[in-house]
Amino acid sequence: MSYTLGGSGFPLVGPKNFEAGFFAQDKYRATDKLTLTYGVRVDYTKFYNTFLYNPVVVTLNKFYNSTFANTGAAPTAAIQISPRIGFNYDVLGDQSLQLRGGAGMFQGAPPFVWISNQASNSGMALFGSFTGTTNMFNPDVNAYRPTATGGLSSSYSLNVSDPNYKFPKVFKSTLAADKKLGKGWTITAEGTYTKQLNNSVFQNIALPTNGIVTLADGRVRFPYTSVYPWGGSQMGGTAAATSANPKIADAIYLTNSDEGYAATGTIQIQKITKNFMATAAYTRQVAKDASVAGSTAKSMWGGKAVSDNPNNFTAGYSNNYLPHRIIASFVYKKEFTKNLLTSVGLVYEGSPNGTTSYTVNGDVNGDGITYNDLLYVPKAIDEIKFVNASAVGGVADTRTQWEMWNQFTNFIEANPYLKTRRGQFAERNAAALPWTHRLDLNFTQDIKFTAGKTKHTLRLTADIYNFTNLLNKDWGFYFTPTTTSPLTFSKIDTDGKTPIYSFPYQNGITKTPYTRAFTPSSSIGSRWQMQIG
Repeated sequence: MSYTLGGSGFPLVGPKNFEAGFFAQDKYRATDKLTLTYGVRVDYTKFYNTFLYNPVVVTLNKFYNSTFANTGAAPTAAIQISPRIGFNYDVLGDQSLQLRGGAGMFQGAPPFVWISNQASNSGMALFGSFTGTTNMFNPDVNAYRPTATGGLSSSYSLNVSDPNYKFPKVFKSTLAADKKLGKGWTITAEGTYTKQLNNSVFQNIALPTNGIVTLADGRVRFPYTSVYPWGGSQMGGTAAATSANPKIADAIYLTNSDEGYAATGTIQIQKITKNFMATAAYTRQVAKDASVAGSTAKSMWGGKAVSDNPNNFTAGYSNNYLPHRIIASFVYKKEFTKNLLTSVGLVYEGSPNGTTSYTVNGDVNGDGITYNDLLYVPKAIDEIKFVNASAVGGVADTRTQWEMWNQFTNFIEANPYLKTRRGQFAERNAAALPWTHRLDLNFTQDIKFTAGKTKHTLRLTADIYNFTNLLNKDWGFYFTPTTTSPLTFSKIDTDGKTPIYSFPYQNGITKTPYTRAFTPSSSIGSRWQMQIG
């Protein structure tokens, strides 16, 4: 159940909005060779005043960078205009060489789930449940409603939106050329570029603005995770949380940034004949953004791996970043008789098995998140300080500083990415996993027959996924990191700026350290599978 502290609005209903869109497009044949397509889209969004207003929050003036927060304020009504244009140019007039492309602005889908977080995390909404056998089903939603209280809570989390927040919008452009080489051969080159204009980004404005220190490795550290209650024990004070000076665990602020872009280049060659089709393509990509995917505003903020201030809008490699990809397919069809058509197809894909970030286990920067601090990769022993890891199964860690350093540096040197980052931070999503080469096989048999006056086709198929693994048990494997958090943060040294870490064993019972960067995955994706239909 959900209800408001004021006693109204039960069940609690999220924000209401109105959307309208208009699109106009035209095609103009400028010459016999050149065709232009152009258009414009206009989007209008308005939120109604259904957010829950917390009268205390608007009096709080210690938020990060003096940000003003109002849980009752919706993003202002906005009109977004998105023009775009495309062209197709038949260079030689015989369709043997064509240039095509376009550019324009495009608005993304409204992120209502993040905006709705403001309704549920306003300090005015409470959630509850009950378990028991005495409460029977009742169609009246008010039957078991708890008594509303007039007072406000003294402890909660917040979600608020920038009043000038705009829905996601990007600029996209593409340019491609298709060249027919004769005898069914075609080669294509294509490039695309996307630039963020209104990317959705988040800050935790409960973090303090002052008292931030720079650690020995260059990252910042907050003195405490929330400025509220102001003067509370987290600040070394004695103030208790009250409704007028509440304890705010976090206050996630939704706003916009233009940081981020994606650039992709693809070259493809294709051969098509009556019975045979083959295509092969290579794609190179760079993609950076200032946000990561998430289902809630807090996970969007806290899930971004950082080495600087987490409230900065610093672009890093995107979750969708895949630097290289090769894909090829081959299909051969043969009609052995009038009623039997056989086809065999192969699809090959070669690419890294994704990307990952190397982080520290623990909260080095003091932002309250224990899994988002990027790893600093030391180049010498004087750049890191170790402490023994916790005992495992009664077996104590008795290694010296030099033993832990030697084992850690061996792990770094065995990692093709980390060894290039000596004296620097690991980057978000920059570590590409090992390449995987995979073939999928399809066999299709069509049997045509006539029953009475009706013609029928019976199709039999057999698909073998990861056919490479069937050919050889050592092929077609995916590889995953042995660990992406090799160090565990222990504490800050007495100098107030040097982090101290432990380097836990891979197996604490046998005292086996991490030595390899990757290990073969035992998941179903590394095994061949067959499907018959």
